Amino acid sequence: MFYKAVNTINRQTMFKNTSLEKIFYKILTIILLSNLFYPNNLTFAQDSLKYQLNNIIVTSKKSPFFYLEISRSIELINNNDFSKIPVSTPGDLLNYANSVDLRQRGINSIQGDVGIRGGSFEQTLIMIDGIKIIDPQTGHYNMNLPLTLNNISRVEIVKGSTSSFYGPNAFSGVINFVTKRKRTNSLSLQTEGGANGYVLGSVFGSLNLWGVSNNIAFEKIKSDGYRNNTEYNITTFSYGGAFVGTNFLTDIFFGYNNKKFGANSFYTRRFPLQAEHTKTKFLKISTLINNGNFNTSVKAYWRRNDDEFVLIKTNPAFYKNIHQTNVYGFQIKEDISSRIGKTFLGGEYVYDKIKSNNLGIHNRHKRGVFIEQQFQKFSKFKIKVSGYAYNYSSIGWRLWPGFEIGYELSNKLNIFGNMGKAFRIPTYTELYYHDPVTQGNRLLKYEESLSYELGINFQNSNLSINSSFFRREEKNRIDWVRLSESAPWRAMNISSVNTTGFELNFRIDLHKSFMNIRLFGNNPLFNMISVKYTYLNSDKKNSRFMSRYLLEYLKHQLIISIGQSVWGNTNINWFIRYEDRLNVENHFLVDLNINKKISSYNVYVKGTNLFNTPHFDIVGVPLPGRQLIAGIKYSLK
Repeated sequence: MFYKAVNTINRQTMFKNTSLEKIFYKILTIILLSNLFYPNNLTFAQDSLKYQLNNIIVTSKKSPFFYLEISRSIELINNNDFSKIPVSTPGDLLNYANSVDLRQRGINSIQGDVGIRGGSFEQTLIMIDGIKIIDPQTGHYNMNLPLTLNNISRVEIVKGSTSSFYGPNAFSGVINFVTKRKRTNSLSLQTEGGANGYVLGSVFGSLNLWGVSNNIAFEKIKSDGYRNNTEYNITTFSYGGAFVGTNFLTDIFFGYNNKKFGANSFYTRRFPLQAEHTKTKFLKISTLINNGNFNTSVKAYWRRNDDEFVLIKTNPAFYKNIHQTNVYGFQIKEDISSRIGKTFLGGEYVYDKIKSNNLGIHNRHKRGVFIEQQFQKFSKFKIKVSGYAYNYSSIGWRLWPGFEIGYELSNKLNIFGNMGKAFRIPTYTELYYHDPVTQGNRLLKYEESLSYELGINFQNSNLSINSSFFRREEKNRIDWVRLSESAPWRAMNISSVNTTGFELNFRIDLHKSFMNIRLFGNNPLFNMISVKYTYLNSDKKNSRFMSRYLLEYLKHQLIISIGQSVWGNTNINWFIRYEDRLNVENHFLVDLNINKKISSYNVYVKGTNLFNTPHFDIVGVPLPGRQLIAGIKYSLK
């Protein structure tokens, strides 16, 4: 019955050639002809974000946007915010982002599954400097980042379907970690400690030598764990170098992350002595060239992940899984300016492979081409069309189009809408994994969706409000399901899921506001208040199946942030988080970060879950109670 249902569903072709695709092909023809007859000179596009007072240029995509002109929802976590948030690793920053669900099995980014707007961890695309991080074994390892807080400049979060920009896995959103490219000489030393033998030591240095900017980061984190068999030992190292010529920029980045940890009940509660050891290496080389008529961007990269898992660490021979994956990729992009706007053309080739004592030996070739057109603004309208044609294995070429439109009501207010198709190909775990309680399915097809969003943006010098309604309609959803408690979990294309939601972001900076109240010398009582809220509702068809992951999304998410400045340049930041997860008990968490700048030193104390509230993101894996950490950071420029 299982296989009959799978084959029946897989033979169906969802979202066949629609009117949206036909319109896209016509627009594509017009774009190419227009650029042929009306080319202009170009300006450099950078793979980073730039903050301005009222405009934020977002180029984590393939092209630059002004924040008040972008026709979709984005969220940015800037380097200036890192010292205000009570975290020690880049991944933990996502706990304070709206519509982002970081489901952790441990702390300090030991292992976290990231979803956006109710999407699964497999449906969120992680990137480093615009390079896709798609672990072909499983999305559990996408957050094995060879990064530290000291060597990233910001985190860019693009919400909603973006496969028309990025191709596979940009299903519910994209998270891009942008590394630093410091051109000045500097050095920072940091150490912190806390309960349960927790200690962190971190070094970051930048050196400009013979025209090459060099950035080096090293970090070590250790802890005895907050309960039995939750100890961990993490080592992270990275090097980034960049050389700027008269009309080109070449940079290289290498990162290494080594994590060894106790995995109490991570995958099953029957075996509390599980343990895991992962090693991740990442290498990227890129060049940007401006020849006066075209901007050319060329990137090549390699990522390797080694994973060794034992079910009983005191008896490793009882059950052991050993996996090694390698991903090789190449990207090329051309930017063209013309009278009708900006056009972006490019393509990519990706080869991935796995060697595993459980999954076997497999490899895949994946390739895609894309086009994106930003039309010149007319009558306060902003329009963009995009499409990604992708090919892998036996599916042939398929087109994934997108469309965005915005209207400028004033120089501070705009409304926007967008729609697009997205897809995700199955991982090797979903295809080939097997043990007594979990069975992969080599007949799996790709999953796909059609998404819509309607929103509004307002921003002035001290107030910003962003709100949107969105809907995602999924077909051929890949899910781990079973018919009864005694049956094994099986990966299947069975679910049709519709997710509807609402998102609100409100922030007011009170330094110049009439609302501020001054109690601490000349400092206001509050210098910033931020409120973020998301509501989600998902309905799942084929309800006769029990689902492992689908029905545990955050139905209500609320994040309140309050910033204070008191005597002697002491900054206090409060965070109140409310999470109401479907089929899991809801909870409030209160976090605090206090830091004081003294000359070249920054002294800080941070606390999470101050009221010691019992909570967990994944059933059966309790997260720690109150955690207090003190530290100091020395910076020399």
